[in-house]
Amino acid sequence: NLVSYSNSLFITTEIAENPSFGVEVYPNPAVDEVHLSSFRDNLAMNAMVGIYDGSGRIMTQFEWNGDDLRLDVSEYPQGIYFISVTASGDREVVKLVIE
Repeated sequence: NLVSYSNSLFITTEIAENPSFGVEVYPNPAVDEVHLSSFRDNLAMNAMVGIYDGSGRIMTQFEWNGDDLRLDVSEYPQGIYFISVTASGDREVVKLVIE
């Protein structure tokens, strides 16, 4: 029997029917900057945000409290990215296109 291991990150791209945090990323597609916000009012969170490229490589990671935030993506190459928001054992992933 052959056993293989991988260091790959697998991210689902399914849209959640009841998103955990109500994460919004706009504009999408983006060019220079994107705004990260939560459409759930009064949602205080201590979340970890990771931005991954299409191959699963982490581009940046930071803590987020749920307030509106502007992200500079002008240095990112064109392509598909995934923004992963994790807090209290829940995770929400949003697809982002950079043109």
